[in-house]
Amino acid sequence: MSMNHYSHSQLALYESCPLAYRRRYIEGRTPEQSPAAAIGSATHAAAAAYIEHLVSERLSTDVTWDPMPSTRERMAEEGIRLPAEAWEEVEGLIEALKRSFTMDPVCYLEHEKRTELKVAGRAWVGVMDLVTAEDGVVIITDWKTDWAVRSQSEVERDQQLRRYAWMLHRLYGYEVVRARLWFLRHGVAREIALGLEDFERTEKGIISTIEAIENEQDWTPTPGVGCAWCSWSEECPAVSDLPLAIVTPDDAARIAGELAILEKQVKDRKEALKSWCVVNGPIVAGGLAWGHWESRTPRVTDIRAFIERLGEKAYDMLTVDGRKLGALLRAASGELDGLIEEAVSTSFRSRKA
Repeated sequence: MSMNHYSHSQLALYESCPLAYRRRYIEGRTPEQSPAAAIGSATHAAAAAYIEHLVSERLSTDVTWDPMPSTRERMAEEGIRLPAEAWEEVEGLIEALKRSFTMDPVCYLEHEKRTELKVAGRAWVGVMDLVTAEDGVVIITDWKTDWAVRSQSEVERDQQLRRYAWMLHRLYGYEVVRARLWFLRHGVAREIALGLEDFERTEKGIISTIEAIENEQDWTPTPGVGCAWCSWSEECPAVSDLPLAIVTPDDAARIAGELAILEKQVKDRKEALKSWCVVNGPIVAGGLAWGHWESRTPRVTDIRAFIERLGEKAYDMLTVDGRKLGALLRAASGELDGLIEEAVSTSFRSRKA
């Protein structure tokens, strides 16, 4: 089935779960808007108002200007209502933006502009938060209200950034595009630079996914991280109860096979919860708090100086786990013969057959 137009959000939903795509875009169901989504919408609207103010006044920053009155009016017009505590969160995010972000008005190109172009005869649309140009290089900035800062490797794999960069290449002819995610809660930006080979690969991927959508027949559900925000997960045929009964070897074989499914479901649910917590923050259930917690691990920077300073006490503080010891043994080539022995034990776990 061919759509009137395609966008990154459509392709991302299909790639996450074809059945969810069918529910949303074929059957035309409206997904429920989560509180986090409403906060994200309001924050993006406030950020857009702030950027517009900077451009109109030709300022690089203005920590005194308040975009919230116009944002509240815009949200009311769009029918998005937030409780008082949610508005406080939006205000905090915008204050963080004003403290951490500056922009030369001369470099401004556009913000929140709905752009349309053609790809393989289909219409493609996108709305980018902010586009600027510096020294002949176009820059995309995408605001994120996530609670977790993505790693550089995650940003490298981000398809939205790649698709938006490809759009800007098509629109303006730039051969290099810098694309970055700006994490408002933390005042941290992660950036990648993309070139002609990336644009070509991205366009081929877009066309391939569009063709897959138009040729889709089965709309098979794909449990995974997308379940964290799916409005139709309760009716999903991928969710089922597996019986527990072991009497015969056949029962044991059945349970062993089902364990693989259950382990996959546990993994998927953890990934779904992880994804949910990125957007919504920590959640407490059953006496456990799930969330993205900062951790700091002490690390010895100079082993020799560490040992010299502490003497023999240093050896009590230094440990080598089995994995690292295995690598050391392979590198030592027999130098540790007679000093290492194998400890034998058993544990119940799964492994590849």
